[in-house]
Amino acid sequence: MIPDAVFTLDKAKAHLRVTHALEDALITAFLDAAVAAAERVTRRAWTAREWSTPVDACDIDGCDCGTPYVFHALLSPATAEVFNVAAGPVETPLPASDYYLSHRYGHTVLRLHQWSVAHGDEGAIGRIDWSAAPPDDAVPPDVYAAVMLYLGDLYANRESQITGVVVVPNAMADMLLRPYVVELHL
Repeated sequence: MIPDAVFTLDKAKAHLRVTHALEDALITAFLDAAVAAAERVTRRAWTAREWSTPVDACDIDGCDCGTPYVFHALLSPATAEVFNVAAGPVETPLPASDYYLSHRYGHTVLRLHQWSVAHGDEGAIGRIDWSAAPPDDAVPPDVYAAVMLYLGDLYANRESQITGVVVVPNAMADMLLRPYVVELHL
């Protein structure tokens, strides 16, 4: 469920004109999916999100980019903490001096200067814990409208599609989100 005050069940139900509580769980799931769709399109966080990225030995040893090793955040703006999980039974945070975050063109990139621990040939050697949220918890009105359009589509078309029916993307929602898309500059 989405924890933010911007996208609430009450606002979603008002948009859908639902006055009963029978479908609250369904509407909550659709609301989370609608926000996640807007986040995937724009590569920006519109709610508070946390996720982890495993770092395998092949990410370090087989990296063609040389040092620093580069990891891109799924959503921006993001912060990160890097952990060594191969040093033993206890994972340890890497010193902040071993990596840095950059925010260029709206995209968050973590650059790892070095991996300061010995590691084997296979398996996870580290983990990056990311967190992202919209700046100042602000969601522009056009992004909010796009999320509500996605929500309405999910709610209205929740049954299996009938053969022969053409389903098209919501062009208005995509147009509303276009100015907020973060391009990846690798």
